[in-house]
Amino acid sequence: MSSYRNRQSSVRSARGIRFGIVASRYNSGITQRLLEGARRILKQAKASRIDEVFVPGAFEIPLALDRLAGSRRYDGLIALGAVIRGETPHFDYVAGEAARGVMSGEGSRRRSSRQ
Repeated sequence: MSSYRNRQSSVRSARGIRFGIVASRYNSGITQRLLEGARRILKQAKASRIDEVFVPGAFEIPLALDRLAGSRRYDGLIALGAVIRGETPHFDYVAGEAARGVMSGEGSRRRSSRQ
């Protein structure tokens, strides 16, 4: 991990690009750090707009992404969530459905933007 932290990031310009970030409040020790990193990189790249939406957990991320995509105010959307595997099958349900929701929403948004 330390070698990763020492790498220089080559940040490209995001000037004129509007971003929406959906972040889960659950496992906030992880998601807050992800959010701080996303903010830092987008600001370095001079993104023109960065809006943040917070949801209770990873399961709600796809719905929030769909709402942001439907607004047509953003050029890019970022989803930040963390699901930690425990001793129950809860991880499989939440992680699987969250990933499926993000991917299926992304596909329908792409198709609808072409029409």
